[in-house]
Amino acid sequence: MAFDLSSARPEGASFDVATAEPEGGPAQIAQPLIGSPTPETYSPIDDMGAGERFLAGVGKGMTDLAYGAGQLVGMVPQEAVAEKARIDAPLAGTTSGKVGEITGKVAAAIPAAFIPGAASLPGAAAIGGGLGLLEPVAEGDVLTGKATSGTLGAVLGAGGQKVGQAIGSMAQSRIASALDDIAGRRAQRAVMDDALMAGRDIGLVAEPTMANPTFMNRTLEGLAGKISTAQRVAEKNQGVINAAARRELGLPENAPLTDDTFNAIRDTAGQAYEAVKQIAQPIQADKSYIDDLSGVVAANRRLAEDFPEMADPGLQDFANSLAKDQFSPENAIEVIKKLRFDAKTLFKSDDPAKQALARAYKKGAQSVEDLVARNLKQIGADDLYENFVNSRQLIAKTYSVEEAVNKGSGNVVASKLAKQLEKGKPISGELKDVARFAASFPRATQEIRSSMPGISPLDYALGFGTAAGTQNPAMMASLLARPAARELITSAPYQRLMGSPSYSPSLLTQSMGLLGTPRTATAGALLGPSIYTSE
Repeated sequence: MAFDLSSARPEGASFDVATAEPEGGPAQIAQPLIGSPTPETYSPIDDMGAGERFLAGVGKGMTDLAYGAGQLVGMVPQEAVAEKARIDAPLAGTTSGKVGEITGKVAAAIPAAFIPGAASLPGAAAIGGGLGLLEPVAEGDVLTGKATSGTLGAVLGAGGQKVGQAIGSMAQSRIASALDDIAGRRAQRAVMDDALMAGRDIGLVAEPTMANPTFMNRTLEGLAGKISTAQRVAEKNQGVINAAARRELGLPENAPLTDDTFNAIRDTAGQAYEAVKQIAQPIQADKSYIDDLSGVVAANRRLAEDFPEMADPGLQDFANSLAKDQFSPENAIEVIKKLRFDAKTLFKSDDPAKQALARAYKKGAQSVEDLVARNLKQIGADDLYENFVNSRQLIAKTYSVEEAVNKGSGNVVASKLAKQLEKGKPISGELKDVARFAASFPRATQEIRSSMPGISPLDYALGFGTAAGTQNPAMMASLLARPAARELITSAPYQRLMGSPSYSPSLLTQSMGLLGTPRTATAGALLGPSIYTSE
């Protein structure tokens, strides 16, 4: 059977016998469906993160300088430089890649910074010029390109040195100002800080914002409630203050601080005074004793020079009565007792003249006691001397504590000890630590006469309000937030960690310390041309 190929073809189609493929065959028919062929647009940097591009940029910057150096000595042809530039173009077009490139060039040039004179203007220009010469030239005349980049590099190196020098000078000025501020704050708070450290050694705590007003302390104390925190601190401190007073008097932990207790201590300590009466040698007056007596009436004597009618002749008579060359140990002890008793009686009067006489009697008693102690030391009665001095200090402490005790509550009122210290009374040991602490942190040492509730009405309001607002009964637990914050910031570990003042420069100030003028000048010399050559 004959078959006409020409009649068998589809209408509108031709048939190519050689290829056995009709015009408008599969390839041509499919072409409109897949579109025209497009050039390859994929780049390796598409799969890189910013960090990877930065690191790749660092490598590019370093290898660019290597290519540039090879090109400068004729070892790397310009075609190789151009091909590298073409390959690196996508990376150089990204911000992270550009920053990495600048970093790589600066890192590669760091050894030049250790060349003597690198921080000077000529040195900076030389470094910048050298970096410019090492920049590869991908297009145009190589020598012309090298000359241009070397010249601009020198100019930018010198300019960078000037900018870096200015930045370094500014940084040093700010550091000096910050350190001056720190020194000023330290000097201003020196007394308070010393009192804080001494008080903390015996267990006292302070409001965190008063001891160390940091953002965290202000935040936590604000949450805990400033008034409630101050009351909790004072409540804790009251027990510490009472315990310190008992330790100084050698009393048991729960011994009552009453008149009977103080008198019993004085009776026991007074045995050392009675022992002094038994020594055979008389008490010999010395120059220090005469000077002390003169000091007792010095103010009255000065008053008599201009206003003799207003001066009290009784004060001078009193001083003269004590000015003996020698007297028996027994009479020395008796005169001490009498002067102290009379002074205590006179101090109760509001009459200024009697108050002045009371002070004179007290100073006179101290002068005689000092003289007795020196005599005991001089004759070699060491044991008697130690007992006498220790007993004298213990008796003095009983009077300090007695004056500070609230007879109604039995508490030692720290503010009263602070007033004694302010008046120059002889307070020592832990009593002095309490007095200094109370003078610096009065709210922390206020007397609390009743126990504070663990959870206040405001705490309940916070808990109920939060639970109602969130419609979640579990939020009632938030009423414990404020009490918990109070216990945290008044705890000993927190006080040691966050309650101690810090005068260290901030991290910003410390980092600025690295910006010394020579360093920033050299950095500017490296950075200026590196930025230009990376454009």
